[in-house]
Amino acid sequence: MNHKIQSVTLVTAGTRVRFSTSTAPWRAVTVRARPSNGSMTYVGSSDVAAGTGIQLDAGDTFTFGAEERTHSGISLASFYMDGDLAGDIVDYWAHN
Repeated sequence: MNHKIQSVTLVTAGTRVRFSTSTAPWRAVTVRARPSNGSMTYVGSSDVAAGTGIQLDAGDTFTFGAEERTHSGISLASFYMDGDLAGDIVDYWAHN
């Protein structure tokens, strides 16, 4: 089952934005920097900041997976994004 594609917009460069408040467990979360983004975006946990976390250039995609052996899953609430340019967007979707 897939979660519908959502997006998060960086309102202020240097101020991280949380993806969601949902704590539902998922096996994987895929993130994609919009191809129209003008700068780098960074995805990670609550301490992500510009220059840290998973760096995404415009159009880049990355998938985070839950540990197979734990079966606990990962939640959208644990993901944040930051970046160098206000208005940049990261799309994300969760899947089991």
